[in-house]
Amino acid sequence: MPVLSCAVVVADALLSVAWAAGIVLKPECVPGGLLWVPWCLACALLFLLCSKSEGGGRTQFLGLIFGVAWGWTFLFDALVLALKQDLEGCQKSYFELDLKICLGVLAVNSVALRCHRRSGNEAGSGSEPLLEGA
Repeated sequence: MPVLSCAVVVADALLSVAWAAGIVLKPECVPGGLLWVPWCLACALLFLLCSKSEGGGRTQFLGLIFGVAWGWTFLFDALVLALKQDLEGCQKSYFELDLKICLGVLAVNSVALRCHRRSGNEAGSGSEPLLEGA
């Protein structure tokens, strides 16, 4: 399953870059505007660094963990949409889109993480210290 893990982590990196590009195109729609671009690019770099297969898949495991954490930010979007009923136009559209994307990121990274853990434990290729006791 290292190929699946790598593909998901690389997809996370590409999505982070695409998100940064979207912010550059419409900064007025995102609270904080262009201040989020360096964060998105740093996340993309982190995901790319985690896509390497060195260390018995531990770096990919960490990338998937970061992806799951990113996905859980859907709670923030849902909270904003529930509490700020006065959102209109592109700001409301931003939070609705971010909610959907984060849910997708959470689902894909969760499934990939489960597959990664199973392959590490059941394939007999050696245990991963980060997964022992999990």
